[in-house]
Amino acid sequence: MKAFTSRRIKNSIFIAATLLTLAFSLWWRIYALKRFDLGYDEGIHLIVGKLWAAGFTPYSEIFVSYPPLFLWSLGIPWALFNRVEALQLLMTVYSLLGVLAVIYLGAVYHSRLAGIAAGILLSLTPTFFIRSFSIMTETPSIAVATAAVALAEKYRRDGGWGWAALTGVAAGIALSLKILPVYIVPLVGLMVLSRHFRLSTKRPFYKTPQGWRIVWRDIALLAGSFLLVFALPIAFTDIPAFFAQTTQLRIASREMVSAEAKPYVYRANNEMIVDFFFANAVVTALALYGAVFVVARNLKRYAWLLVWLALI
Repeated sequence: MKAFTSRRIKNSIFIAATLLTLAFSLWWRIYALKRFDLGYDEGIHLIVGKLWAAGFTPYSEIFVSYPPLFLWSLGIPWALFNRVEALQLLMTVYSLLGVLAVIYLGAVYHSRLAGIAAGILLSLTPTFFIRSFSIMTETPSIAVATAAVALAEKYRRDGGWGWAALTGVAAGIALSLKILPVYIVPLVGLMVLSRHFRLSTKRPFYKTPQGWRIVWRDIALLAGSFLLVFALPIAFTDIPAFFAQTTQLRIASREMVSAEAKPYVYRANNEMIVDFFFANAVVTALALYGAVFVVARNLKRYAWLLVWLALI
């Protein structure tokens, strides 16, 4: 009885700490909304949202280089509230899903204290903070992709068709906001499959006691929910125009820049990575500490974190 009561108290403290972290993160972002001017791209996105809300057709009457869900994320808040803050708050909600996911992953991989600390650090990191309420796609997309990883981990540990379906939904939303975290598709697929199979020659490869029916059901739910969220909205657009604006234009725009001009137009990825490390020195130092003194000591336990990092 005492053990049960103690467990309930610890669970309550963890839930309260998680809610407080999210509430503070949301409050701080609401406080900061009007203290940052909109960027150039944010202004373009705001205009696109206004045009969609006014009834103009995307990909034909409106130039849009993003999948439909991001367009709806611009237009629906504007149509309902006619305020820039409504768009920013929706981007904030997407971003805070990533904070919640990091808290869960930290808790299940190490400890609840680690999860709360990781969530607070992520929320307060300037690079994440400023972009978390911008009317942009990168941070919300990666945050929801992280939520997909957390949901896949929940399924991997506990099973349940609902978690498989939610994983697909989150992955679909992440790629619908911006086709950036493409690693999420193979990662969550492998994580879901890993509940049913083991890479071991000493024991049977197949390990699901319920049978193949459960495996096929949950894989179908994962794939079906992903396609429902990501592919179905595209099917109702002008598909040739959609691909021309979201894919072909981006390829053509890079090809048009001469080899001599590229160094002045595009920054090399390695330069951006180095800049990120120096701009986020505390998080980088803690990540290195964790990699050396936690992950490296138990590679089997943290294997999926390494796979995630490798795919990124």
